[in-house]
Amino acid sequence: MVSVDGFDALIASMAIVLPPVFPGFKAAEYRENALQEADMAVHETVDRIRFAAGRAYAELVSRDQLDLRLYEFARGLIARRGGA
Repeated sequence: MVSVDGFDALIASMAIVLPPVFPGFKAAEYRENALQEADMAVHETVDRIRFAAGRAYAELVSRDQLDLRLYEFARGLIARRGGA
């Protein structure tokens, strides 16, 4: 299974850092991706997503870039507060 680099450490850090700010927060991970099959090449997955999204594909790609920037920003905040 493909994993985001440092994801497990980030989840562990969130479990420590976020509960004081968000009481009741429970870090949980769900490793399920309907478009990810073990025998499917990356380009096949991208083609499948592109076909399913139709005209919205370009906006999805653009918003994904925003998600990645937000992820890096949040990761930096957690690191500065003593997380991973």
